[in-house]
Amino acid sequence: MRLLFLLLLPLCAALHAQITIEYRVILEDTLISDEVRLNLPRKVIMYTNGKDVVLRGIWPEPYAHRGYQLYVPSKGVYYHVPETGNDAFRYLFTPISYVLLVDSLEFYVAGLPCKLAAAVAEQDTFPIFYTDAFGVQFCQIAAVPGFALRYTKRLAGVKLTYEAYKFTFGEVPPGIFSLEKRKIKEAMAISLGAIPDLKTPATRQWAMTIGRKPPKLRARSLDRTWITPKFCQGKVVVLHFSALNSMFSHTEPQWFDRLARQYAEHPDVLFIMMFRETEMDVLGQMHDFAQYCFRIITDADFYMNAMELYALPTTIVINRFNRIGENVTGWNAEAEARLRRAIDLAIIGGLKPQGVDY
Repeated sequence: MRLLFLLLLPLCAALHAQITIEYRVILEDTLISDEVRLNLPRKVIMYTNGKDVVLRGIWPEPYAHRGYQLYVPSKGVYYHVPETGNDAFRYLFTPISYVLLVDSLEFYVAGLPCKLAAAVAEQDTFPIFYTDAFGVQFCQIAAVPGFALRYTKRLAGVKLTYEAYKFTFGEVPPGIFSLEKRKIKEAMAISLGAIPDLKTPATRQWAMTIGRKPPKLRARSLDRTWITPKFCQGKVVVLHFSALNSMFSHTEPQWFDRLARQYAEHPDVLFIMMFRETEMDVLGQMHDFAQYCFRIITDADFYMNAMELYALPTTIVINRFNRIGENVTGWNAEAEARLRRAIDLAIIGGLKPQGVDY
């Protein structure tokens, strides 16, 4: 029965059947005030007719519908439609375009097979699970080649995850896709995503370089191994940039080594720590470098300058496609979790950039 149902989905989408998708809202940030919590949706409902999408939030008690949004992806706009009155306010719909797709992986959300993408949004790298079952490409935050059934976003600065758990056919409020009885008003052009301008610096360190190819690395490590493009080919490379005068310099080798040891069973994952300082200076502080599970490159000014790197410490993950898949400036528990996620994705599927070729 389930197989038959899945086979019917593309047909229903092709016929522009009206579909209702219900999402649970998962609060990722728990340390928030009750006042903020009351302004976050408890549940989200989406309706689609195969072309357009309506998004409606259900808020905490007392339950109140605060209007809904009608998205018209083909025109690059969406409308905020209040529950009362006769107006509808038109906004530009420009979802994030810095998206990386994960190859050869398949997940299930609400019983439907989905693929995974990662969207770069200022300080965040958000996972998105999407399906092609509904015949329309839509995600509220990012441009993905399918319909998002699970994605993470920030609302009022709070990180939320919308996860679909149920969908039905034909149970759509009448007239919800129509604006015939509404007076359209132009609202201030607000972008839901960041449209990258390659001529201006990114808000986040390295944000504009995710998905690009890094400069070619040719250097000799302290253990006298030549690190070349051929040596790195097909490997996942984790580069950590440091400095001896950094306030973290005494603890960085320990946590980076701890991270490297977690992947000791993966010989195709290469960990490298890079310093601007000379070999003599680095050996003076790290004379026992052979104990570490990572290689060390000194005199790395040439590479750091080519990467336009100005903040230390910084760590980047380069996937098997020789693309930057993640970057972290500084160090804390969240940064380590982001790096592990990027490394894990690069190992099992690799992050393939969408529409980026630099």
